Amino acid sequence: MKNVYLIDLASGSNMNLLPLSIGLVGSYSMAQLDLAETLDFNFQFLRGEHRAKVDAMIDPTVVGFACYIWNVQGSLRLARFVKQRFPATKIVLGGFSIPKVPDRVSAFFRENPFVDILVHGEGEVVFANLLRRLQQGDDVSDVKGITFRTDDVEKGFVSTPQQPRIADLDQIPSPFLNGVFDKIMDQYGHTITGALWETNRGCPYSCTFCDWGGADVNKVKKYDMDRLKSELDWISRRDFFYMFVSDANFGIFLERDMEIAGWVADNCGKFGSPQHVVTN
Repeated sequence: MKNVYLIDLASGSNMNLLPLSIGLVGSYSMAQLDLAETLDFNFQFLRGEHRAKVDAMIDPTVVGFACYIWNVQGSLRLARFVKQRFPATKIVLGGFSIPKVPDRVSAFFRENPFVDILVHGEGEVVFANLLRRLQQGDDVSDVKGITFRTDDVEKGFVSTPQQPRIADLDQIPSPFLNGVFDKIMDQYGHTITGALWETNRGCPYSCTFCDWGGADVNKVKKYDMDRLKSELDWISRRDFFYMFVSDANFGIFLERDMEIAGWVADNCGKFGSPQHVVTN
């Protein structure tokens, strides 16, 4: 078995929320039978001494980082350490802080020569397809939704066409319900104060100041309500103080979101958790 590591260094604050991004990306890849038979998936969360994190890795074939404004610099520093220790490892970065515009991509690759591949947009299907192709060799040119280094073109990189969005979000196994977050709680539970929770994905608006403001995400997709109820029960039973709802516009579906808000209130009354809920 080859080892894949997914890393989210979080925000570095005292609000340590379960890493939903790598939980979803990893859960989808782990559910692909061909990948599960040949790859072992490992999750690293929160900050720490970089050398210790690298020392904990065993022959990684791919290391993926979830990058946002609060952790991108720390992720890049750790990625450099990984590449120094394991030169053959593919370093893959995804998230809102990953550049898309060619000039910025060029500068990013120039400043960070240890980064091999960037993932754009939804990461679940793209990362699984990327792992599948890397199992067969280094040619990833037919994987949609990525930018990769190559000496075959003058600018030094190629961006592939966009991967279509996931039509049915319930194709992504829930990390709350499939054991992924149970394992992360076993390892980091003493420092985790809450959960990120997604009830829908996308935004109908195109505000230029917002990460959601792109035409590629303007169709809102919804998770199944039974799944959401089970996830919320899992969260409430963990005695979390915080829950951050990562939807772009919670409340946009009035009846549905009022029902979900009622579940949150009922669970807080029943379990005492979550006590502090943040929505956009």
